[in-house]
Amino acid sequence: MDVTPAFEEDRRPSHVKAWTAKLRREGKQGKDGPEPLSASYVYACHARLAQIMSDAVHDGIIPRSPCSRRTSPGQGQQRPYVATTEQLWALHDIVPERIRAAILLGALAGLRLAEACALRASDVDFMRGIIYPRVQYPAEPLKTDISKTPIPVGRSLAPQLAAHVKKWPGETVLVGADGGPLSPWALERAIRTARKKADGLPSTFRYHDLRHFLSALFSCRDSRHRRASGPAACPVRLPPPRCRLLRNQAETSQPPAGVPTATRVPPNTASAERSHYFASLLIAHGPT
Repeated sequence: MDVTPAFEEDRRPSHVKAWTAKLRREGKQGKDGPEPLSASYVYACHARLAQIMSDAVHDGIIPRSPCSRRTSPGQGQQRPYVATTEQLWALHDIVPERIRAAILLGALAGLRLAEACALRASDVDFMRGIIYPRVQYPAEPLKTDISKTPIPVGRSLAPQLAAHVKKWPGETVLVGADGGPLSPWALERAIRTARKKADGLPSTFRYHDLRHFLSALFSCRDSRHRRASGPAACPVRLPPPRCRLLRNQAETSQPPAGVPTATRVPPNTASAERSHYFASLLIAHGPT
């Protein structure tokens, strides 16, 4: 979003506060009309504006920045939700068939929304079962360097992706109704429509929450391994709250047949810990 046109003439703090309030109230104009904006998105827009204004002050273009903590709209609260295995596959079956691969990419490979929409068929090694994230939608660099890490998804998900690409050919794995790349907005709209029909999914469920399923699965397996082998067995610790949400289910049931051992290095994992992390996953995915 281009934030500069709104401040070409008026750069007062009160104008900044009015601008952020308007973003929350009216959202932004999308292809199919106004789209609501989350509190975290508006907060990011304000942070970007503050950076622009700070650079303008440094260059002597304006005397002082109108942005401060007083004009900040607030970051908003995190809302992680971990879907159960049943809810995950129910959502998979409800969405249109040409979008079902997106559910697998989010829940079993940990791809972000823009990464899944921009994933090209050439970025997937179908024989070895490895995904190589290259860009995010439409053709932007990935969010972090760690996002470039290859993701092994096993030989159970790879054939499903190959069959999907064969049925809906295109430059990207996910294609829209027009045969072009599926946009993040179209995918998010499909999720919003499907979540109403999936039993138990909250009204705030979004595509990003699929990644919490994978994180929770690893947390549960990591916790069970630590209880068996001691605290020093797994050098990488994942946040325990998500683990507790699925621990009872993980203790009594296993993921359905066909769920691959997909991996994504958790955020803020140091480069030196990557090998230890993947090693711990090999142990965690062993017999339980």
